Amino acid sequence: MPLMRWIAMAVAAAAASLFLLLPAPATVSAQTAAKKMYVPDCGKQENALAKAREARAGLRLDLGPCKALTGANRTKCERPIRDAYNQAMRAAREAETAAKKALTCCQRPATAGCGSTYIR
Repeated sequence: MPLMRWIAMAVAAAAASLFLLLPAPATVSAQTAAKKMYVPDCGKQENALAKAREARAGLRLDLGPCKALTGANRTKCERPIRDAYNQAMRAAREAETAAKKALTCCQRPATAGCGSTYIR
């Protein structure tokens, strides 16, 4: 009897040591692992956003041609230049906003406002 008990204890100890050497079971599901592995390529959207920011930063109001004028003539000279500048600035802001949204939708398609039909 003691020999059988000793053999059983030896087998149990060997099994326990083998159990410690085995790798731990994976706790991450395959779907979660696939999501973590997928990184979208949003290079086009990043470049578009950089260009939109550069274009907006490059806009300057140049009232140089009107400096020599005074009074009402100066106002008449400045008004169309200011209107054109404001219109260009508005368009640049809209382009930057659209580029930001495209980049956000590329990085996180589930974001509100991106829609399910967004194509990368």
